[in-house]
Parts: sequence; structure tokens; C-alpha cells
Amino acid sequence: MIKYDKVILMGSKTTAYKCAQIVGQKVRVHFCENNVDKDKIPSCYLDDSSITWHICLNGEWKDMLKNEKEKTLFISVVNQSILPKEIVEKDNITFVNLHFAILPNYRGRNCCGWALFNDEKITGATWHYLTEKVDEGKLLWQRKIPIAEKDTSLSLFRQQNNIGIQLFEENIEKLLHEDIEGIPQNQNETIHFHYAKDKPNNGFLDLNWSGKKISCFLRAMDYGPLYEFGVPMLKTNNREVFIAAYKIEKNDLLETKITYYENNNEIIIEKDNYKFTLNIK
Repeated sequence: MIKYDKVILMGSKTTAYKCAQIVGQKVRVHFCENNVDKDKIPSCYLDDSSITWHICLNGEWKDMLKNEKEKTLFISVVNQSILPKEIVEKDNITFVNLHFAILPNYRGRNCCGWALFNDEKITGATWHYLTEKVDEGKLLWQRKIPIAEKDTSLSLFRQQNNIGIQLFEENIEKLLHEDIEGIPQNQNETIHFHYAKDKPNNGFLDLNWSGKKISCFLRAMDYGPLYEFGVPMLKTNNREVFIAAYKIEKNDLLETKITYYENNNEIIIEKDNYKFTLNIK
């Protein structure tokens, strides 16, 4: 028997919609869309009879949750809103969240980009309980993925979304039917926390970095069309330029040397077996 009277899922984008459909196979779900207009939601999700839609672009969800009296499971997926303390502490609502990193190591926003910039070897996704302190709740499920040398923030973010959905589908029965204690986060591990406004090196490539660090920076800044970190920049010849596109080539047979030259709108950097071709504006 399902232990909740109501299930609310709040968030946006495809990962949230897919999680709503997974819940909808078990019980009706109330979806609070808090980021895009209804006409931007694909019809395959809008027409799903198991989902009741609430478009909450102006914070209407706060009053909805404050006034909620039923025993409720609240699921946060790709949700940009921080829940106020008075809501998170409601006794009748259980709050869970999908976080795109391995907790507790990376908390806050854009974790895959920071993992790339820091030359981490793994990242992943974590389902955890929500508390008033961001990303500090007890752990439910985690899955790690290796970071490949050619990965960008965009490619990692897509993988994190996929494994987040997989974990949810594998554990939805437990979530709906069982009391799950959760595992406290290890506060002795190295913990990184970043806000949405933070950028690696403030968004600037440093020519003093090693070839490997330059590669990490360029791939970290690369969120594709999402532009989570904005466009990377470079200071050259007493001016600041935007890096509109880049190409990374690596050849272990190259000599360890430093070469830098600029030609029209292109900069070539050869350093530590790496060759970087930057299109600038």
C-alpha cells in the first residue's frame, strides 16, 4: 500500500517530466512546473492522464505547500527554487531531491563543470532527502560515472540526468511504500560548494596553466546551448576576448614546449602535448 495521500513533483525539463511519468505508473502525480510556460511542455507529457499540471511561474507553489494538509511525498527534479525552512520542516511532507553530483563532495550548482575543472575522475548523481541546508540531507541512492578525457560539462550533465532517471525508476517502489532511513553524509570528506554565479577562474583562461589545466577549463566551461558558465574569455595583447569555439588535440609524441600565436580571429596554443585552437571574438 502506498504510504502517501499525494505525490507532488516540482521542477522542469525532460528529466523532471520523465520522473513524473515513472511516478504516474504507480499513482497520480501533481506536477509543479516552475520554469517554463505550459505551451513549451511537450504534448506527450501534457497529455499523460496520470499527471495533473500546475504552472507555478510566480511562486504559487509556496502557498500550495504551506497549505498542504495531506501526507505528501514531494519530489524535486531539476528544480531551481530553494524551499523555505517553514516548508521543509512540515511534518506531513517528505522531501526528496535529485542532485547532479556525488554527495557530499560537490554541493550547489553546476557540479559537473566544477568536477571537470578540478580534474576529478568520477562524478555521478545522488537522490537525497531535502533539508533547510542545501544538499546536506541524508543520502538515498547514488551512482557514479567515470569522467572521460573528452567529456564536457554538457556530456556529463546528460549522463547525470540519465542515471538519475535510472535510479528513480529502480527505487520508486521503495520510495512509495517503505520508510527509508537514509545515510548521513560524511562531513569529513572534501566538500566543494558553488553558487550559480560562480565560474572557474571567473570565466578566464590562464595562459600560465599547464596544457592539462587548459583542457579541463575549456571542457568545464562547455555547457553547449545551456551556457551555465557563460562564454569563456581570454586576456591577450592587453584586451579581453571571447572564446567562441575551441578544438583540443593531444599527441603524446609532441615535444613539451610552449607555442602561442594569434592570427586574425584564431589563437593557437601548443603546450605539454596539447594543441588548442581557439576561435575568438
